[in-house]
Amino acid sequence: MKLEKLELENFRKLKDTEINFSRGLNLIEGPNNAGKSSILYAIYFALTGEAFNFRSPKEYINFNETSMKARLEFSIQEDRYYVISEYSETGRGNYEVGSLKNGEEQVLESTDGGARVNDVRKKVFQLTGLDSKRLEHVNYAAQQKFVEKVEGGRRQQEAMDYIFEIKTVDVLSNAVKDVIGQKERELDGLEDKEERKNEIKKQIEEKKEEMGEKKEGLQELKEELEDREEELEEAEQEKEEKQKQYRKLRKASDIEKEIEKQKEFIESLKQDIAEIKEKYGEEILDKKASLEEKLEEVNEKFESVREKAEKIDKASKKLERKEMNLENLEEKIEEKSDGRDQLETQAENLEEKKESLQSEIDEYDFSGDLEEELEEINSEIKDLREARSEKKARLEDLENTHDRGECEVCGREVEDLDEYHRRIEDARQKIKNTNEKIQAGVERKQKLEELAEKKQELDEIQQELDERSQGLEETIEKIDELENDREEIEEDIKILKEALDEKDSGEVKDELEELREKRSELKKEISEIKSDEKEVERKQAKLEAREEKLSELKNKLDDLEVEYSNIDSELEKAEKQKDKALSSYNSINSKVEEMEKRLQDRERTVEESKEQLEELEARAEETQEEVEKLQQLQERIEEVREASEKYSMTESKMREDSIRKLERKVYRWYQELAAEPEFSYLTIDQDDYRLKGVPVNAEREYSISDYQGGGQRTLTALAYQLALAEMTGTDFLMIDEPTDATDSNNRENLLEIIHNAVKQFNQIILITHHGVGREKADNIIKVEKEGEESKVATL
Repeated sequence: MKLEKLELENFRKLKDTEINFSRGLNLIEGPNNAGKSSILYAIYFALTGEAFNFRSPKEYINFNETSMKARLEFSIQEDRYYVISEYSETGRGNYEVGSLKNGEEQVLESTDGGARVNDVRKKVFQLTGLDSKRLEHVNYAAQQKFVEKVEGGRRQQEAMDYIFEIKTVDVLSNAVKDVIGQKERELDGLEDKEERKNEIKKQIEEKKEEMGEKKEGLQELKEELEDREEELEEAEQEKEEKQKQYRKLRKASDIEKEIEKQKEFIESLKQDIAEIKEKYGEEILDKKASLEEKLEEVNEKFESVREKAEKIDKASKKLERKEMNLENLEEKIEEKSDGRDQLETQAENLEEKKESLQSEIDEYDFSGDLEEELEEINSEIKDLREARSEKKARLEDLENTHDRGECEVCGREVEDLDEYHRRIEDARQKIKNTNEKIQAGVERKQKLEELAEKKQELDEIQQELDERSQGLEETIEKIDELENDREEIEEDIKILKEALDEKDSGEVKDELEELREKRSELKKEISEIKSDEKEVERKQAKLEAREEKLSELKNKLDDLEVEYSNIDSELEKAEKQKDKALSSYNSINSKVEEMEKRLQDRERTVEESKEQLEELEARAEETQEEVEKLQQLQERIEEVREASEKYSMTESKMREDSIRKLERKVYRWYQELAAEPEFSYLTIDQDDYRLKGVPVNAEREYSISDYQGGGQRTLTALAYQLALAEMTGTDFLMIDEPTDATDSNNRENLLEIIHNAVKQFNQIILITHHGVGREKADNIIKVEKEGEESKVATL
């Protein structure tokens, strides 16, 4: 099984979220309280419909909403499925499981479709082999909660017996007693069942006689119906013949009307064509050619005048552009002059600021390398803080030993408490001295950082001063360039004005406008002639199409082969014959339908009698079987009692074998997870599944729940979880913050082993906030807080 995609609506802080999972290690990271664990809660809720770590799924609903929804897609080999779980403030919503084929959903079980919640859970279990117990104890290592496994207890024992399919003797014995009591009560009614059996046989004989009479009446009715159906068939043939004749006459009438209409269209088109030809006589083509020749002459003259006008227009536009450029240059020169004054003022201000800042830096009296000095101070502070942590841990161990009066590891009694008291005071003094050194280093670091900031500011001022000086030089050069450009433009303007004064642009424009109007008139006349030509061609094409259609209509009328002198009277006569045949058919058909209804009623009564007879025979057979079963009951009770005694011995052996196998796997996983294992071996209590272990170099066995140091309780609990997953053959794991309460050494090793475990479990979803494991992850899911919501992104 592999989780593919999770979609959430209003699920705690995840309002509208889609998360895709991959095969291998899926790392969920983010700050505390961002909603990382909510993703695993949602997977649990989708698969089981139940809440994990909360009293009700209602508590999963976002504070500002009234309902929530989780939709999970998963695959099993090549098949893909989905499960939907909804909940609102008023109670459970839809709980549904289905398959996905070619992107289409096919519902398998759904509470909206009438199924019960347990029906949906059973279907999920059939597909995945998962329910709430297996998820909680095998697949889901919840934050802090999975550590409780090492404590054992009745709940742990019941869960393990369920996972390993070990049933209790009490349940089996009670079931046997209930079955025996029930069957003995059934045996008391044996005589009543014999009497009931004889009574049923008598009823069977009476029902058979009744069925014989009904079958005879049914056969007579069938024969009469066959005669009526023959009459109906003849009437239907006559009706079809009359209707066919009427349709042919109706079609002929419609064709004649269409022929008259086409003749009218043809006559109208011929008249239109004649009117257009009369307008131009026989000279329409010659007139068009003459007008086109005149248009060509006007176009040539128009082009010559237009070229002259364009030259004048270009010179005018060039003069306008030059005058505009001159105005822009004067504005730029003025603008650059203002910029030059500003840059000079800014340079003077920066020089004053530079001299003031240099005086402040000289007061620090430091000539070394600031970066090297800061790096040395940071390293010194870091070493002092690590030393302080070690001294605090040592002080805590000394205080615990002093308060308890015995060694925590070996349990040996402390003989000289005063010596321990002196060592405690000495440790406290060392911590105090270290704190003073740290404080002195922090103060020195702050002064050097202030000096570094001022030096950086001085460099920035110098850089800005250099930029201002360079900008000032560039501005002065630009002003000189602009002055030269202005002189050149003024000379060009003078030349253009002199050239335009020599040409009379007004006369050229008037001549050009006159030629444009004349050309437009000629084009209009030519266009009218062409339009009339096209109209004649179009109407001629329509005329030919109408004549062709008229010919087709006449052929269709001939194909009908209808003989008539007056089609309207023939049509009226055919319609009356058709209506008469239809009335006769309907009358006979009504009688046939009535007889078929009577036949159905008769057949139904026969079928009901048959069903009643079958029911009586079944009841007789059932009663006989019950009698035989009761006679064999005593023998079966004895067999069940013997099986129960044998099962009691089998259950004990099953539990013992499962525990021994689990012990070996737990210790193997523990050895891999722990950087330096502190236990030489681990055992599981057969009564309550409590985990115990013997520390290295010790002889006494400890309960893991009482052992402290290096996060060993977390490591052994995680080993317990992984061993269970291995024994049950699960495909995926969800692990929430397994590195809590572990030291840095064990933490790195633990994450390395979890990554390697992907080869065995195919898919692992891991939550961590330590920032490690990213380089080993196949898929990174980032959870961030944004106000009251959380956002998820896949990196």
